[in-house]
Amino acid sequence: MTPHFFVITHGTKDYGDKFVVREHRGTVPELEPLAVVDSLEEARGAIEEYSPSLCRVDRCEWDDSVIVESWASAEDAETMRALEHALETGAFV
Repeated sequence: MTPHFFVITHGTKDYGDKFVVREHRGTVPELEPLAVVDSLEEARGAIEEYSPSLCRVDRCEWDDSVIVESWASAEDAETMRALEHALETGAFV
């Protein structure tokens, strides 16, 4: 099953100081953003409105600096956290 999640970014070259929400399926983001807003709270609100049962996943140290956080279903969030742990501990090396 391909993970389905949303990523909030801030400070990108194309949107500057705006917070941008993009839907991702696996590693492929949608071309058009779900939302382009002025605050993190508005970005979170756009995700909640679209899909209210998602869990927040904090950014990883190796994520691009424009990534603020991600949101995924509980199952996909757990998979993302397990992957992060494996990468941190060297289990995938």
